[in-house]
Amino acid sequence: MDYTTFKYILNLLSPHMATKYTNFVQQPIEPAEKLVITLRYFATGASFRSMSFAFRVGASTVSKIVRETACIMWDVLQPIHMPTPTKETFVQASSEFQELWNFPNCIGCIDGKHVRIMCPPHSGTLFFNYKKYYSIVLLAICDAKYRFLVIDVGGFGKQSDGATFNSSELYHLLKSKKINIPANACLPGN
Repeated sequence: MDYTTFKYILNLLSPHMATKYTNFVQQPIEPAEKLVITLRYFATGASFRSMSFAFRVGASTVSKIVRETACIMWDVLQPIHMPTPTKETFVQASSEFQELWNFPNCIGCIDGKHVRIMCPPHSGTLFFNYKKYYSIVLLAICDAKYRFLVIDVGGFGKQSDGATFNSSELYHLLKSKKINIPANACLPGN
């Protein structure tokens, strides 16, 4: 990540990561360092213990920082960079699929990805997948330029892509007609 991107994210997140000064904490952790810790964790997947040694804070503090900053990042950045798709979004995606890939009437490509995890306690076989390891499913819909339109994180590893889609918020919005998709259209040349 370059410095301008880091500053852009920090400027958006800083107001929501206000450091509270108390009598007990002489030097609270500033928003920039919280963001660095979180981004390093996302990039490396290092353990909280190793992160605590690298940043000279407690492992439980790293855990709390990552959890809080990730929630703030989603709350602030999601509406800007991944808003709920509209009919216009799908029409744009359809025209891009036609123009770039000669694939008409496609409003997005959907796929799931299993991400390996350690077995959560008391979960039985919910997260055990057909590949013989524990995972969660990340489901995504992308446009013709590989940009995410919709994501769903946290499906059980034992679920198929179809079952993960059926339990996603997008499916329920489509089923209840609360999200607009373009009307059916004939293929070009018909």
